[in-house]
Amino acid sequence: MQQAFGDNKWTLLEDLAKRIPRIMAAWVVGCVVCLANSTYDGSLALIILPFFTAFNAAVAVILSLILGAIFLNRSVRRFWKATYIPAVVLFVVAGFLLSVGLDLGLREEWIDPDSGQRTGVRHSSVLFGGLLAMVFAVVHWPARADQASRNFIDLIVMSSTDSGPVSH
Repeated sequence: MQQAFGDNKWTLLEDLAKRIPRIMAAWVVGCVVCLANSTYDGSLALIILPFFTAFNAAVAVILSLILGAIFLNRSVRRFWKATYIPAVVLFVVAGFLLSVGLDLGLREEWIDPDSGQRTGVRHSSVLFGGLLAMVFAVVHWPARADQASRNFIDLIVMSSTDSGPVSH
């Protein structure tokens, strides 16, 4: 345990604190994915849907933080952090499956109890698996946490001033 996180027992908490911008970004991604894959059933859904979306996104962020324990294995951590390719591939493949999963046959049939009409919807394992994969890729993006925060701040400053990158 000390080899993975260093000799300082607070290293894990410091690492988590540095990841707060990524965790918040992952939560926003989770909310967008949940909202995009939800259905509007009337005014009651308009009230409940934001809470449902926020809860599902929070669960996905917590699960992806727990699944991040796989990076305690040194070879897995080296593979993931060596390049952006694994995170990008995971994010893109999950987004692809979420967007065209119905056309690929990744569906389940639901029957409306009122009308008796059958409806094809995305399979729930594809939906939550894709959400979890996208959130995992964002939370564990292979950049150093302080570098990712600095790049994010630079991006905001660049877009607001259009004067180019900020030097450090």
